[in-house]
Amino acid sequence: MLADALTDLAIVIDQLLVRDKRGELPALLAVVEQAYSSGTNEQRALMRRHVLEALAESCALTGASSRPLEERLGPECRAAWADVVRA
Repeated sequence: MLADALTDLAIVIDQLLVRDKRGELPALLAVVEQAYSSGTNEQRALMRRHVLEALAESCALTGASSRPLEERLGPECRAAWADVVRA
């Protein structure tokens, strides 16, 4: 169930990267950072797999730059993102 919710979250973030008319992405990424930094190792792994890896895959498939996302991620998610992209 959590994995499905995280996959849905990745979809919403992906959509907001394309069109964020109300400026919701920074607040959403702040919540993601808080959840990631306070999560257990298992929860962090789920977030990496279902959110960060999904977003990296989406960028790769569409040819979109991941730079806007990288610039908005908090420090712990940014470090995890770097690991995902290198893998």
